[in-house]
Amino acid sequence: MKINIATLNVKGMAGPDKFTKMANLLKTYKDIDIFTLQETNINIENVQKTTKKWPKDSFWTPHVAILINNRRIKITNIFTTSSRSMIMDFTLHSVNYRLETVYIPPDKTRRSAFLESWTSSLSHTNYILTGDFNLNLVSANRLNTSLERLDSTKDLLLSKLNNLIDTQLLASISSIQTFYQTVTRGRHVASKLDYIFLSPDLSDHNIRLTVRAGNSDHLMLSAALSSKAEFADSSQWKLNNSILKNTHVLNKAMNICFNHDDWDTAKTSLKTYLSGASRLSAKNRKTEISRSQKRINSYEKTLILFPKSLALGERKSTPQFPNLS
Repeated sequence: MKINIATLNVKGMAGPDKFTKMANLLKTYKDIDIFTLQETNINIENVQKTTKKWPKDSFWTPHVAILINNRRIKITNIFTTSSRSMIMDFTLHSVNYRLETVYIPPDKTRRSAFLESWTSSLSHTNYILTGDFNLNLVSANRLNTSLERLDSTKDLLLSKLNNLIDTQLLASISSIQTFYQTVTRGRHVASKLDYIFLSPDLSDHNIRLTVRAGNSDHLMLSAALSSKAEFADSSQWKLNNSILKNTHVLNKAMNICFNHDDWDTAKTSLKTYLSGASRLSAKNRKTEISRSQKRINSYEKTLILFPKSLALGERKSTPQFPNLS
């Protein structure tokens, strides 16, 4: 059993330019099976039109969306309890799942009203809950020089989550940030508002939690779940034709064919080489985005934790002129 789920607050996708840029970014994450999006800001009259813009199955409300990125996923049911919540039952690798994504309101009054009426699917097996909760649930995830304010809706949310398990805990990550903002007096704050929770029956799987570029003020959070047992390589493999545009790769592939008299042996060697070249090509495409995002994250954390040292650095870099008066 293997599945990779991602969640991202997209900060609006109603505009055609923003939709295209976001969709193109999501398409680069080929390892992710399902994207769950929040704050889509799609007008109700445009929901059906928006559904057709994603190349695979997609489901939208004015606030949330679920985008399928793996054709092997078989959807058995999908419904909404409100425009801020969507639930999908599906099958992947002969395993049944229930996935829910929510966008909890950012202000306390509406957040409280939503949480009073919303209930997670605690009794369902293989249940995955994602979304932007607009609350920082783990103190270690908050980077700020000021104290965190008390919020009664935090306890209300935790009571709704009950025995669901945060993937951050399962992945043994002590601190992680998905949201950066500038507040009063130019202070910078980082926290984690985006979550992926699992039902207890999924907690015995290997969990890999990752933050990625999201083309928003939120980072994308993805959780890859796999069973403890190692999977054997699939006997089926699809060639990524784009790598054959690389002359070096093409020449190497031709040499492998010419240097083997036995076709079965040549085919095995060719598959090994081309699959490795394909992975390397995909990795190189993502390297620049990944490095840029890491530099941005590092700079933002420095702004938060050491604002005075940054100001001092700026003063030091200012040229000093002698007083000629």
